Amino acid sequence: MWYAYNPHWHIPDDYSGTLLATTKTHLKRKTTLSWETEDDDRSYVKEGTQLRATHVSGVSCAQERSRHDGSAHHVEVVLTPRSEELVREMDMRWIVYWDHFRRSHEPGVFIA
Repeated sequence: MWYAYNPHWHIPDDYSGTLLATTKTHLKRKTTLSWETEDDDRSYVKEGTQLRATHVSGVSCAQERSRHDGSAHHVEVVLTPRSEELVREMDMRWIVYWDHFRRSHEPGVFIA
């Protein structure tokens, strides 16, 4: 199960179907603020990404609802297996600022 910050997503009123990321955002294993969440507990999702969910609801866990003021604006999301795979693939991609790297003599190796 993931937590999604509702204002970053278009979620159907009946909490079913396709979710659309309206901005770059994260899916998280907790309702903590993204920058306070461990890397293993969050996955980056780019703007425009559509994901299919088998379950979307308000946050049911009292601890997750009370973490911070924005916790109430999260929803619980259970993704389909294909959407889980898509999130993992996106999260494994790196964005590199090439001016900070140089190529080494070994193929596929870059030095910061």
